[in-house]
Amino acid sequence: ESPFQVMDLRGVAKVSENAWIICGGIKEDGIVSSRTLRLEYDSSVDVGEFDSTFNLVVKDEGIMIQSNYNDQIQIEIFNTTGQAVIEKLTVNPSEMIKLEKLSPGVYVCRYYQGSFSKVERFYYGN
Repeated sequence: ESPFQVMDLRGVAKVSENAWIICGGIKEDGIVSSRTLRLEYDSSVDVGEFDSTFNLVVKDEGIMIQSNYNDQIQIEIFNTTGQAVIEKLTVNPSEMIKLEKLSPGVYVCRYYQGSFSKVERFYYGN
């Protein structure tokens, strides 16, 4: 199952100092979901400081990730139904990723570089 879903959530309940339960609702296609997720936060885990220059740039010919670091970037792109349209592509920073095979629309890009990761929604097309 895809890691992304659009859903109108029906409830959130705090079950402990650092845990919540998120209850399902109506999905994008109008189907009622009974899916329940548990979200936990661990304050002892250091996720590091996020570099604000790690950004998604959308151009007519495609997208690229700008970064101050030279490490390669892992990229996944999903459509609004959560289907992966580009899976585990490895690129260099500022390398153009051609998207001409994609239909115009809204997409979600998840990208990783070293210990940093980011998820962004973007529109591609005319």
